[in-house]
Amino acid sequence: MNLGRWFDVTGLAALVLGLGALYVAAVVIRTADLILFFLPYVLAGSIVLTVLFLTWRRRHLLLMMLMLGGSIAVLPVFAERSEIDGGTRVRVATINMLSDKNADLPALKAWLDSRPADIILVQEAPHDGPGLRGITNAYPVVLGPYSWDVALLTRYPVIGEPRLLDDGVFTKRKRIARVELDVTDRSNPNARRETLVVYAVHAQTPRSKEKWRERNRLLAVLEEAVNSEAPGTRVVVGGDFNTPTWSPWIHKLLLTTPLRLADESLWPVATRYFREFGWPQFFGSTVDHVMVGPGVEVERHRVGPDVGSDHLPVVVDVELH
Repeated sequence: MNLGRWFDVTGLAALVLGLGALYVAAVVIRTADLILFFLPYVLAGSIVLTVLFLTWRRRHLLLMMLMLGGSIAVLPVFAERSEIDGGTRVRVATINMLSDKNADLPALKAWLDSRPADIILVQEAPHDGPGLRGITNAYPVVLGPYSWDVALLTRYPVIGEPRLLDDGVFTKRKRIARVELDVTDRSNPNARRETLVVYAVHAQTPRSKEKWRERNRLLAVLEEAVNSEAPGTRVVVGGDFNTPTWSPWIHKLLLTTPLRLADESLWPVATRYFREFGWPQFFGSTVDHVMVGPGVEVERHRVGPDVGSDHLPVVVDVELH
């Protein structure tokens, strides 16, 4: 029996099973879920270790694979999208502003004053001093911040009153705001009336087991709210989910609702990085998401510039059908 080949096969099987077990464990074990925040780097490290294990005698091949593994950790792979025509176009952005700890308010003001989107979903909105309204007057409609947290800036008229949601178990803090907007194209006198429901979300950071449970509970509340929308309602959800793309909790939300991620790339760009340590922006996790429901097609998804937060803005162009 060739023991070397047996060890090779066994080692590879253990690696695959280990990664699978990590995903399953993330449903019930907070630590496993936290590891998934850095899944790209776990995978890149696994590739390097696997190649090292299998090719340690082939130095030139090992060097090439190490370089490949390192590049995968920092270079996003973008998904292709088809061109879409015929519907009302809306640009939606989400940004965690880091409240009054924002390190570059002039950059944040310049970004907002440039009107980067028709609708901006805000988390951790500044509430001391001039507050959100004192930073920019580029948008005629400013809602919130609610519970010193979620807010919304838009150029569209609001229909009815915003609906504010909490997790119903751990805290009464309103971390979800549901707003219906009239997004009719007023430049076209023959345009039909178009409406869009948006959800601004800021889930709890899972820095303790209790907060992890609070985050997961809020995602369940969001799931229930989206599923209760009337048939035919166009929905866009965005915010800081404090949950990476690869978490089973995000997958559960996508499986149990008609929502889908606006960014379906194989290796999404990090949106939360370690600004406080001076680390590069690519080293972080994708926790800020935009999701769309039926009747809403994604044309373009991109990550925006540094605006003084430890989160980067996410901007998405959608078309309503």
